[in-house]
Amino acid sequence: MAWESPEKIATEFGLSHRTTVYRHAKVFGLNLRRQQNIRVPLERIIERASDPALQVTGATVVQAIAVYGKLNAQGQLIERRETVSLNELFERMTVEEKEAYAKEGKLPDWFTQTAGSQVATAPYESGNGGDAE
Repeated sequence: MAWESPEKIATEFGLSHRTTVYRHAKVFGLNLRRQQNIRVPLERIIERASDPALQVTGATVVQAIAVYGKLNAQGQLIERRETVSLNELFERMTVEEKEAYAKEGKLPDWFTQTAGSQVATAPYESGNGGDAE
């Protein structure tokens, strides 16, 4: 389950072949538990990034960190999303800010920092009344 090599496990326990390790893992349902424990190999890559014997590229380390950051406590890959309600942002605008937007198309700095530059430059292009999710 800790992502050790089957050959290494076989040698450690004096088994004649790695297939014995695979059979044992299958009988006791360890394969699924190993798959759910994806953090272990990612942690090894990240922890040993500076070890020249490991010979991993910077891109490999960055990818390991990115995937690790998307895992929940159960080891499931979770895509995190952030939603912003543009209607709520427009409701927070003062009368002066709304008039400036109506006349010049200029949004307040706090608006673009909250919603992001891509959304704030075209708030109604989505066709859903200003909500971007």
